[in-house]
Amino acid sequence: MPNFFEMPVPIKFSDGINDTLIVYNQKTVDDTLFFSFPDFEPTSAQFDPDLWLCAKHTINKESVPVKTIHWTGETNSLWNISTNWDCGIPTLNDDVVIPKNTPQCILLHNGFCNHLKVENGAQLSTPIGAILHVGG
Repeated sequence: MPNFFEMPVPIKFSDGINDTLIVYNQKTVDDTLFFSFPDFEPTSAQFDPDLWLCAKHTINKESVPVKTIHWTGETNSLWNISTNWDCGIPTLNDDVVIPKNTPQCILLHNGFCNHLKVENGAQLSTPIGAILHVGG
């Protein structure tokens, strides 16, 4: 009998309005905690108990350290492309800096951050219908 979870397992997180499906992959037997930071605060989690070897599911709101993510615009001008950032697409837990001397950043749909700093000479465009949720 293996001493690890049967992975990967898809888990659907929801807050009643938004939902996201996250697949957790256990790489070693020591991987027993998994963290996710969706762009909303989940209130429920759904999964197939026949695939998930644990006694119960829980959602804990933990204090998450804030990190600062910098815009690079390396791939193109779109906010929601991970390779345009030095540390992935920002979430409500992240401070964002759009530095001067970088390509224009365009938010076409929804974006999230904890705090936002657009340096002098930098550009952030939000066309009609785009929403930037700033949490802090």
